[in-house]
Amino acid sequence: MEETVMGNGQLDIYKASAGSGKTHKLTHKYISFLLTDKAEKDAYKHILAVTFTNKATEEMKSRIVKTLYELSQGKGEELEGMDAAGVAEVQKKAKEALTAILHDYSNFQVTTIDKFFQQVFRSFARELGSFTNYRVEVRDDDVLSHVVDELLSGMDDDSSRGDRIFDIINKFAVDQLRFKSVHGFQKQLLEFAKLFLKEDFKVKAADYKPDLKKMEEVEEMAHKMAGGFESRLRELATEALTAIGEQGLSVSDFSYGISGGMGQIQKYASGEVSVPGTRLITLEEGGPEDWFSSKTRKTLAPLASAACNRGDRPGLDELLTAIVNHFDGYRQYRTAVIVRNNVGVMKIFGSIYAALGSYLKENNIMLLGETTQALGRMIGNSDTPFIYERVGSWIDHYLLDEFQDFSLMQWANFKPLLEQSLDQGYGDLIVGDVKQSIYRWRDSDWNTLDSGVQNELKGRRLAVSTLSDNYRSDRTIVEFNNYIFKRLTDVENGSFEGDETIARSFADCVQNVKSPMEGHVKITWYEKPGDGEPNTALAALKGEIEVLEGLGYPRSAVYVLVRTNAQAAAVADQLISDGIDVITDDSLLVGVSAFVQRIVAVLRYMVSPDDSTNLQVMKEMGIDVASVNLSGNSLYDVCENIVRSLDQSLLEGEMPYLMTFMDLVLEYMRDYGSDMAGFLRWWGELGASQPVCAPSGANAVRVMTIHKAKGLGCPAVIVPFFQESLTPPNNATNYMWCKDSSPLDAGLLPVEFKKQAEESTFGEDYQREALLYKMDALNTAYVAFTRAKHELIVYARKDSNSKSVSTMVYSLLSKDGKLDGDVYEAGTRLPYDASSEGREAVTPVSLNGYNSIPMEGSGEGRKRLALVTRGSDFFNPDGRDAARARGIVLHDILSRIDTSADVPGAVAEAVAAGELSAAEAASTEAMVAGMVASASSYGWFAVGAQVLKELAIIDTDGSVHRPDRVLADGNRAVVVDYKFGAHHGGYRRQVGQYMDMLRRMGYEDVEGYLWYAVENKIEKVA
Repeated sequence: MEETVMGNGQLDIYKASAGSGKTHKLTHKYISFLLTDKAEKDAYKHILAVTFTNKATEEMKSRIVKTLYELSQGKGEELEGMDAAGVAEVQKKAKEALTAILHDYSNFQVTTIDKFFQQVFRSFARELGSFTNYRVEVRDDDVLSHVVDELLSGMDDDSSRGDRIFDIINKFAVDQLRFKSVHGFQKQLLEFAKLFLKEDFKVKAADYKPDLKKMEEVEEMAHKMAGGFESRLRELATEALTAIGEQGLSVSDFSYGISGGMGQIQKYASGEVSVPGTRLITLEEGGPEDWFSSKTRKTLAPLASAACNRGDRPGLDELLTAIVNHFDGYRQYRTAVIVRNNVGVMKIFGSIYAALGSYLKENNIMLLGETTQALGRMIGNSDTPFIYERVGSWIDHYLLDEFQDFSLMQWANFKPLLEQSLDQGYGDLIVGDVKQSIYRWRDSDWNTLDSGVQNELKGRRLAVSTLSDNYRSDRTIVEFNNYIFKRLTDVENGSFEGDETIARSFADCVQNVKSPMEGHVKITWYEKPGDGEPNTALAALKGEIEVLEGLGYPRSAVYVLVRTNAQAAAVADQLISDGIDVITDDSLLVGVSAFVQRIVAVLRYMVSPDDSTNLQVMKEMGIDVASVNLSGNSLYDVCENIVRSLDQSLLEGEMPYLMTFMDLVLEYMRDYGSDMAGFLRWWGELGASQPVCAPSGANAVRVMTIHKAKGLGCPAVIVPFFQESLTPPNNATNYMWCKDSSPLDAGLLPVEFKKQAEESTFGEDYQREALLYKMDALNTAYVAFTRAKHELIVYARKDSNSKSVSTMVYSLLSKDGKLDGDVYEAGTRLPYDASSEGREAVTPVSLNGYNSIPMEGSGEGRKRLALVTRGSDFFNPDGRDAARARGIVLHDILSRIDTSADVPGAVAEAVAAGELSAAEAASTEAMVAGMVASASSYGWFAVGAQVLKELAIIDTDGSVHRPDRVLADGNRAVVVDYKFGAHHGGYRRQVGQYMDMLRRMGYEDVEGYLWYAVENKIEKVA
């Protein structure tokens, strides 16, 4: 821990390995901030907990609420070691905090990082040059698709702009075909467009030079530099071949023939460029006596000597030296080749970059990722307190979860906020695990957690701890993971070529076992199947699941984890063919629902009634258009009418899909209106592929990607295709944003992650990217292996030639004598004990039909909307509604008052809000003061009373009630309802209902009053 220089707040950094209870740690840290002696009653408003997913947010919220409830009941680890007085004090504070949070849940600031940044950004939208009603677009691909389409359509423009775009795209397509053998360039355009959204580009964007003239100059220089190197090499090599040919020698006469050093010279002469190999270096360093085999040396060496002595022409030895020395400029040459081959890309980038900016501005769209960058500019140049004054909240404590998934920009936005918090003496918390960083494609940067935070917050109190206990997995699984990942990453072991970064990142991978159960691990390596042969792993799935079922595992407790969506589809197809129910991400897409497909078919009919294909589809679905209600005042209303018209028996098992569909209709209307044809286009492109939450009660095997399984604890895990290559696939195109440091000065450009880049001035970028690929592979394996609680079953294909984590694991287990044939197995398979999961059984609730109230009413005459005509309140202030309007204003003023001292401020607020004219302020203030004074004997406005105004109470039937004023003190509660009109018998029943609800909430002594405030008359309700 470092001593502070600025302020005395402490930042706790927890390195939390898998299953180490980080959510538990976050929860109790939050509670400690909430219940500290210095904390105010509204402390929850000033604590911000940030994580990445809505699911994690809800889990943390529920944990906090549950823990507060337990503390309010005198239970919980925070109470351990306290005396009775301390326990009573914590109980009181916990109850107060819990009540405050539940009554003001919208200010309970446990949120996702994107939601938090959006909240802040919207308050600054105008200052940042955006409209306050901008639309946040999370589907980047959709936007980029439109941008590329518009760019291509620009080629039809008759202006010079159209000609320029045509020339640029034509050059791009030619370069793709010439240098990369890529024929389809439109898909490539879309892939390149995505590179602009990478944070790596945004961080380095200042070095990007989209100037077309500059690019053309760079292109010309690159061609000259690369061409000059190639030409000179070819010239030297040709002269060397000429020198030996003059003496009657050929390449095959020299050692190793075509495979030797002289063979490489021959390749140079034909235009091939490659770094001199060992045999060519040996040839250059030796002399004629060393260039031939022992059998031919005596005959051929004199001829070679003659080739070295050519009078005024360079001899063979000089030419060999010149060729080897020529490669001193190879790095610059390789850079020139990369730049030359990418100039077409660079030009198209400039066009895409400009088109993207125009499209976003014209359509008032903000990409989700752009928020972070824009907000970073604001935070970096502003006083942080001002930022939060604008947001309407003030944050004292920060708790940042999954910190290894933060990007550099996200950390840059939080850094000044944490610094301010620490400098003011508050405590903060960061939790993360470098070993579980598997979202680099989403710009996460584990280096920030690895060392960045400690380096950037020097001079402040930092306490770095490791959560080393594993509460998730059984003993055998924990011990296996300890052994594998420690041995693989030790510098001495050499699996990762002694890479100290990887060793440091996994230094804390060894965990303590906390589970009393043994657990089981089995890894099977299998040979690559031949053509037409079944895949061993797929064929084994059914048997593995049946074994687990025999041990009592329900299918819902079995998770099959894969790397890609294609693998997930293969697993699902296999299991379905084996008669095993499956839940996959694809099976949870809203578009697969048969009922939703019926709705969409009817909508298509309404747009194109003569579409013969759709008519046939409707016929196959059994839809009689004549019986379907096609009316409606909006797209949503039309859809509801269609739902009510269809056979409701078809809804069985379809409700989650239907509810999601209707939500999507509402979202579409919010952004685009009720354009039915537009909705159908959107549905075909994006809507049908939107996910539905998995039904918790379904007893089916879950098939998901490892990335989506992160954070889960799964009773039984099967990993059927374990490999995790340390390098990207050969058919994958991966680009790095690199700054050119060569004489070309090309600025920032995209460079393919290939071996050639390592040989250029971009070598450091290549090495860094190579390290990150290794970390990605290792981390993905770690996440997959640490999900299992009781059973870990793995299948891996044997491939001694591949550079992968699975190959390294096989080598390690084999070397240590832990394999039985090609199988590793440890632990014991035990019957499944559902109670060990620590969760109460949840009975699924089924929705019987789609509960929808028609717009125009039906049956008992109900209407969804009823028109309220109160215009006279505004147009006739002296008419029969004047008293009612005055009562509304007086009611609002009383709702702002805690004590009599609040009366002037409450009246002034009503004037400021336009509810009351300035001329009426003085008389209204006197009237309200008189009302409050008339009730003084009841203590409703006494100083120190706990007052709950306009409290929303949700009854057991779901109805919401809002008594005007509730005073609570221990087990006693007083409810007061204000009335400003004539007396009515129903008022007493209303107050009686409030009293009944308060009694059911636990208040033993309850009183109720009706207060006719203008008359200064108070009635007690029995």
